[in-house]
Amino acid sequence: MTSRRKTLPAVVAVAALALSACGGGDRESAEATSDAHPVGALLGDGACYAAAYGAAHLDAHPDQTLTAFSLQQAAEDIRTLDNDETRHASFTFRMKGDGDLYTGIAGCDAGYPDSTCYVEGDGGEFRIRPQPNNDLAVEITRLEVEGPSRISPNLYDAPGNRAFTLSRTEAEEPCSGP
Repeated sequence: MTSRRKTLPAVVAVAALALSACGGGDRESAEATSDAHPVGALLGDGACYAAAYGAAHLDAHPDQTLTAFSLQQAAEDIRTLDNDETRHASFTFRMKGDGDLYTGIAGCDAGYPDSTCYVEGDGGEFRIRPQPNNDLAVEITRLEVEGPSRISPNLYDAPGNRAFTLSRTEAEEPCSGP
């Protein structure tokens, strides 16, 4: 485990997701906040990034098992762990053929343009990179987290899950919780 990785009890992570919600706003207003950290600027001001894949997409990409993924700033109580080098984000995802909603918290470093996010509980890591159109590119290195009834498969094991793009969305959509 590296010193940059922050681990939190799973109960706190689930509670943080239940308490957090993402709002609207545009990237420029998020960057105008006083947060100079790249991830803080991206996810501040209630930003939410999400993707959902329907049957047609999944049929065309049989090596993809990820059906939905969302990313937002962690709840306020988790953000008390933020420091000059780390901002915390919460994420959710769903898998094909699996009814569970998997959730987690990650401490993201200040790398730019790529920030590496280290998942609590040694759940792996992923990188995020802002795109010119306000989307967010995600690259999975390893990601497996505890769900309500089991631990998720490692997303990296399915080649179609290794890289994807999240679009900025509004609060009523995926980031508002299960």
